[in-house]
Amino acid sequence: MTALADGAISPTFRTDAGWHVIQRVAVRQTDVTDNNRRAQVRETIGRRKLEEDFNRYLQELRGEAYVVFRTGDRAGDGAPAPASSEPATPPPAGS
Repeated sequence: MTALADGAISPTFRTDAGWHVIQRVAVRQTDVTDNNRRAQVRETIGRRKLEEDFNRYLQELRGEAYVVFRTGDRAGDGAPAPASSEPATPPPAGS
């Protein structure tokens, strides 16, 4: 890529992902000041903490979930289970 001039198009080349052609539009200058690097690190840490909090929240939801498997003459025929007006409650402990 660095051998191409601005606006130049590379010859086709093949990789494991398939055939490719690259067009170099222009060189982009990046800001490598300490303030920019600190902001990038701060953003990365914030994103990581947010992801950890979200995964923890999902684990809590899964831990609190109560699933009822219904069996009987309607099981397996694709019909939805009959609706109940009472909320499902877990069985008493020890049963």
